[in-house]
Amino acid sequence: ALVLTLGMAVDSNILVFERMREETHLGKSLWTALEMGYEKAFSTIVDANITTLISAIILWKFGSGPVKGFGVTLAVGILTTLFCCLILSRALLELTIRHNLIRKALTKTLLAADLNINFMKYAKASFVISWTIVILGVATMIYRGDKTLSIDFTGGDLVTIGFNEDKKPPIGEILALSESTSDTGIGEIQASYQTDLASKVERLVLQVESEKGDRVFEKIKEKFPDAGLYLVGQQSVGASVSKDITRDAFIALAISLLCILLYIAVRFEFSYGIGALVATFHDVILTIGLYIIWGLFGVGSGQFSAPMVAAILMVMGYSINDKIVVFDRIREELVLKPTMSLRDIINYSINRTLSRTMLTSLSTFIVALALFVFGTGIIVDFSLVFMLGIVVGTYSSIFIANPVFYWWNKGNRAKVEKESAPANLKKEWEE
Repeated sequence: ALVLTLGMAVDSNILVFERMREETHLGKSLWTALEMGYEKAFSTIVDANITTLISAIILWKFGSGPVKGFGVTLAVGILTTLFCCLILSRALLELTIRHNLIRKALTKTLLAADLNINFMKYAKASFVISWTIVILGVATMIYRGDKTLSIDFTGGDLVTIGFNEDKKPPIGEILALSESTSDTGIGEIQASYQTDLASKVERLVLQVESEKGDRVFEKIKEKFPDAGLYLVGQQSVGASVSKDITRDAFIALAISLLCILLYIAVRFEFSYGIGALVATFHDVILTIGLYIIWGLFGVGSGQFSAPMVAAILMVMGYSINDKIVVFDRIREELVLKPTMSLRDIINYSINRTLSRTMLTSLSTFIVALALFVFGTGIIVDFSLVFMLGIVVGTYSSIFIANPVFYWWNKGNRAKVEKESAPANLKKEWEE
């Protein structure tokens, strides 16, 4: 939640700076650019943060455990982001410009100011490719079955074991000890090595069936007598508890998505909400699928625990935030360019917001990458999911959300606008 807050705080300021840069390129003074930048970015910042705040409130109200904690932390982070960006940062900028501490700024751009890429040209191809990957990810989840779920969702015993570093038992040989489920056997074993956050000592962590923790430990100790295995800790999660966690997580996600759709439908129009909803659903499923696929190659555990639900919620929050920025620009350009077709409006809006999208994505990705490289245990999985989500969310903001919005309106901008347009303009748009 703190990482997502940092990403949204960076994004809010980048939105203002990008708007200021556009104004300075039009020849306006830095002071005028500051005022216009905040004025034009205000609604985008508020909309993006409110949609995420809605999710945070829903997660706090309907979630449990780490999901509830995620909602509380994120809500506080959103409120502080709005205060710091709209009041504190602006006050500091006004002081530096008014007292001539900054006389020239925002002269360089990440991308060309006149960028004109026809993104909609690649909409169908990118749609087919991304949903093919989604299907592949879902197939991988089905193939792995319960192996993708941790003890939090399946119930059972979690056994933590210490060992001699020079006699580390191979994971493959441990998994080979798994037996079919029976009262006398040891049943299914899921094993991984994790580094303890406090002691920085690597441990062998086993997930086994309920009430079989001691039996599995003795079996492995017998199999690897030279490894110096000793029991560090053991905990059990009942099936009813795991079902409650799963139910609460899905309820929170579903209600959150519906509330976001409702807000966007009221604040923008219904078609914007459909685009955001489809793209966000796409992002969540694709990120989960990629995370599990990466796990097959030893990158991350590829397994979902209750805290990992919060990682998916981070992806959802980032994804919604990204879509709102582009949709807000489309809404603005529809007013400023009354004769331009809807297709051209979408392309123009994506090109104008692409610099902001890349800056925000890179900034947030670097934070997540640092956690992935220097973190241990569950933090590695958290950061991996978030990095995948940033890439997927950025991609879908361009190639999924906007095409869905366009196709829903059948390419007719008159359907998007609240008031009927003159007949001659409508004909020109269609042409």
